[in-house]
Amino acid sequence: MGGERKNMEIITPELVAAIGLFLGVLGRVFIPYMIRLWKGEIKTFQIYYIWQGLAGLGLSAVVVILVAPNMLINTGATFVQLIVANFAIGMGSTELISEIFGLRDLKKEEVPAPAP
Repeated sequence: MGGERKNMEIITPELVAAIGLFLGVLGRVFIPYMIRLWKGEIKTFQIYYIWQGLAGLGLSAVVVILVAPNMLINTGATFVQLIVANFAIGMGSTELISEIFGLRDLKKEEVPAPAP
């Protein structure tokens, strides 16, 4: 009955990649929020940051699903390489989403062109 215990890996490369991705998205959303809160530019929590984070997480997840298995996990990347690469993917994708949200705000503030 003492059977062999199966050696279960708790920390897999996929989990490390997901942690790096989540930290990148969280860092991109949380740091600007805290800076604006510290400066007093915002007084209450804005749902904008949740939407930005979810959109960035979605875009990042698609990128990681396509990239990580082929480039990072199968080539024997170390855990540090996985965290750093996925952190960068998460932060970059969320920055792209932030810029898209910013373009939406610019459109609202359009200034009419001067008449010739």
